[in-house]
Amino acid sequence: MPVIDPTARVASGAVIGDDVAIGPFCVVGPRAVLSAGCRLIAHVHIMGRTTVGARTVIYPFASLGTPPQSTRYRGGDTALEEAARSTGAGTIRVLGRITIPLLRPALVGTWIYIFIVSLRELGSSILLYSSESVVLAVRIFDLRDSGNYTSIAALSIFMIVILVILAAFLWQIARGHTGEPYSWLGAIAGVAYIAGVVFIRVRG
Repeated sequence: MPVIDPTARVASGAVIGDDVAIGPFCVVGPRAVLSAGCRLIAHVHIMGRTTVGARTVIYPFASLGTPPQSTRYRGGDTALEEAARSTGAGTIRVLGRITIPLLRPALVGTWIYIFIVSLRELGSSILLYSSESVVLAVRIFDLRDSGNYTSIAALSIFMIVILVILAAFLWQIARGHTGEPYSWLGAIAGVAYIAGVVFIRVRG
């Protein structure tokens, strides 16, 4: 059975294995797991979602599972990254398998928002305009000068459809739904945009 010094503080949710020895003034958090045979000598802090392997000896004034002492750290649960590094994963592997998948909804949502704003904006579109590349906003502006309001109406409807689809997709991402049932919205928006580009070139 575990031996716990009277001055130690062990949270009720902590998992303490057999033959664990917790020395004076140690602190064990509610999500910590101490496997069989662990020894905490004295003044050891085990916090966060930390699992200590069997027969591990931790010497005085060690602190495990606490937030890193870095000025760049702004909070958040880093358990996945820490677990990956503790099992031998390098920075690139952690970035590709954990960090980027967690950031994917935010990255996709940011791209969609920028695309929605850029689609209806004329100032920056003029910078992308050339004789071989006709931008949608510039094309509508040219059609207005030529009095071709029928084509303007068609392109405006096309823009509205694209914006509605992308806004719906962005709304689903904001609600946390990023699975397969909602991926078809992005595919429809992409196909519609390509069709609009072909239409502009044909009309041009």
